[in-house]
Parts: sequence; C-alpha cells; structure tokens
Amino acid sequence: LVPSQVERINRRYRTPHVALLLTGGIIVALILFGRVEVLAEVASLLHLFMYGLICVALLVLRQSPPSGYQPSFRCPGYPVVPVLGALTSFGLVAFMNPLSIAIGGGILLATVGWYLLYARAVTISEISSS
Repeated sequence: LVPSQVERINRRYRTPHVALLLTGGIIVALILFGRVEVLAEVASLLHLFMYGLICVALLVLRQSPPSGYQPSFRCPGYPVVPVLGALTSFGLVAFMNPLSIAIGGGILLATVGWYLLYARAVTISEISSS
C-alpha cells in the first residue's frame, strides 16, 4: 500500500531498500539521540494499539458478519475477553511516557492520513498484481 518508488527491490540484495531506509532512518535517529527507551515504548504503544483494534474488529465481525464470513474459531469467553483485551490495551497507553504517546500518536495520525489520502483508493487487484 505504498507508491512503487518505495516498494522498489534492490537488485543485488533483493530487499525493499527505500522502505528500509525510510523506516530505519527514524529508528537510527532515535538511537543516535540516546532515546532507545522512547523507541521501545513507542513500539509497545503501537503494539498495544493494534491488539486493541484486533479485539474491537473481532467484536464488530461477530456482531455484523460480512457475507461469506464463517469463522471456525470461537473466542473463549466472548464477548468479555475481547472487550477486556481492548480496554486494557488502550488503557495501558495512559501509563506511558508523554513523549512516547506523542510520537506514537503522531505515527497513528500519519497512518490514518496515509490511508485516507492514498491507500483507500488502492484495490486488492492492484496489490496482488504488483
């Protein structure tokens, strides 16, 4: 879900070098400025946020399943377990360093902006053909 310039593969190493430079640059900058704990906490914040969203998605999909959705997995303790999972995941963020919350929030806002401005228009057939 990125422009073709970012997803280019290096011929020699067979890696997405532009994407690695973009994401790795942020990580290296935080390490060089001596803020490894911020980097770790931002990663944890993003992980907690994604887990919370997965719990919410489980609730939404089970309440209003799309056509053809026949999951074989049953969530033990449904709906209590996913509700508690979402609440605790989002709640734990409140105990984090304000700088980490600001950086993580900025990343989340940037990804929502990216989705609204670019990725929403990309279709599944475009993804599978590249």
